[in-house]
Amino acid sequence: MPRFWILNIGFVLLSLGVTNFNPAPSSDIDNLNVRLYTQEDGLFQLQQTCIYQNTRGFSWIGTRNGLNKFDEYSLEIFRHNKQDSSSKSSNHINRMEVKTPVWQTGIAYFIYGIIIIFLIYFLVQYRTKSLRKANQILIEKDIASREVEKQRQELAIKNKNITSSIQYAKKIQEALLPSDVMFKKLIPDSFILFKPKDIVSGDFYWITERNNKVFVSAVDCTGHGVPGAFMSLIGFKILENIIKVQGIEKPSEILNILSMGIENTFHRDEEDYLLKDGMDLAFCAFDRDKKQLEYAGAFNPLYLIRDNKLIETIADRFSIGLKHQLNKQNEYTNHSVSIKKGDMIYLFSDGYPDQFGGPNGKKFMYRRFRHMLLTIHKLPLQEQKDFLEKSIETWKGDKYDQVDDILVIGIRPV
Repeated sequence: MPRFWILNIGFVLLSLGVTNFNPAPSSDIDNLNVRLYTQEDGLFQLQQTCIYQNTRGFSWIGTRNGLNKFDEYSLEIFRHNKQDSSSKSSNHINRMEVKTPVWQTGIAYFIYGIIIIFLIYFLVQYRTKSLRKANQILIEKDIASREVEKQRQELAIKNKNITSSIQYAKKIQEALLPSDVMFKKLIPDSFILFKPKDIVSGDFYWITERNNKVFVSAVDCTGHGVPGAFMSLIGFKILENIIKVQGIEKPSEILNILSMGIENTFHRDEEDYLLKDGMDLAFCAFDRDKKQLEYAGAFNPLYLIRDNKLIETIADRFSIGLKHQLNKQNEYTNHSVSIKKGDMIYLFSDGYPDQFGGPNGKKFMYRRFRHMLLTIHKLPLQEQKDFLEKSIETWKGDKYDQVDDILVIGIRPV
């Protein structure tokens, strides 16, 4: 009988999980609270044949007369029931076998390992592919960046060469234009406000003397920059030929011949060479002996200020070199005006009145331009020039760019 008591105590200790831990130090054994479970506590029989603890912590105790379940608080008995086909087959328990779930078998863990390996492999492959793609993009960007830099350098070189060529063209154009010394020699009391939009200009001024007459013109070629500069060179040479070689002195005749010369220069009788570029200008001839002024113009009028009143001489409304578009033979009108002491004459292109600026970003307009000329016409010529230049710069400001070449000529003839 004592042997059964010893076995009972051992099974109970196992059921409490004591055997699942390392042996307690000797100092802790005295503190263990060991309880003896008997049949009075619910144990089916004192003779145990096997014991098992599952993963949930329940202790299963097998005896010859049934199965006991211990949950650390109470004992529950399971017996064979003949009328229940799902109950245990008998009450004699020699051993217990618990089948490991499929997902916990070695094969399952092997499959898990294979899956993990494949996942790692595909993850590495995906990451490698992503890195290769990113690297390819970086390489393409680097190639594109180098190509852009190469093109930028090429453009910079070309721009430098073009700018140098245009700067040299500017010197050629300035060499053809009358010098300030020549202008002051022929008309001492005068000023020229000349502000090209680009390096070279489509506007140009022209002056010469013949038979005690002074011929002055403010010319505005179609366009600005290089195209306008080419037109200005052509117009300059044709004007010089008309007066100095052909000896024509009447402004209206000069404009008629100039228009024909521009048309012939550009082969306007051939469709392939048809151009729509021409010139607008105001042309004056001063007869010093007779104190007489003759004027003819294409779109650009003549302003004469006398006795604080501005007198406008209207120009003809067709451009030099474009008369053929009207399909009729138009001749420029010649105007003659006597010059008096104190008279102030202005020739100009449309660049000044057409400049955008001011608080509302609008054009300067001819009305404001005429009012300003009336305000300053009695000032010394240099002060007039300075005032005009300062006014247009203030009007334009930093917000707006210059839209066209600007040319204003002021003359006090007597």
